[in-house]
Amino acid sequence: MRKRRLLSWLILIAVASIPALYNLAFSSENEYRKITTPLPENTVADLCSKFELSREDKRCQSEVVVYEPDFFKDILRYFDNVPQNEATFELVESKLGSYRVDCEQPDIEGNYACRYDIHGDGIYPILILFSSEDLYYRVIANTSGS
Repeated sequence: MRKRRLLSWLILIAVASIPALYNLAFSSENEYRKITTPLPENTVADLCSKFELSREDKRCQSEVVVYEPDFFKDILRYFDNVPQNEATFELVESKLGSYRVDCEQPDIEGNYACRYDIHGDGIYPILILFSSEDLYYRVIANTSGS
């Protein structure tokens, strides 16, 4: 009887937790606005220019409040659409070089990673993984910490 009651309580707790888990999973889209600050206008203008965003894009309008993660989808899309043989360290540097924080020493195979922090606050850096041939093979830009 005790086991059945315990199991009933566990099921009740699990069911009662579903709305909270749902909110945690799906409401965090703009949670970054609580832990970081907006980008300066000159940084926004730089990103809009380098990633070829339209002047009509509301993020690129003057005096609009914009955060670093607001550009992540466009940055990822840009780098994903570059042909593999042009996906070079030099290209990344031309777009994000002024925001580079550091690059790791190459591993045994010559692969390495560089971190770029558009805001400069260390909260949401972009991590780019490069092969020994200086070609990037993964770009990580998100707010989930993974």
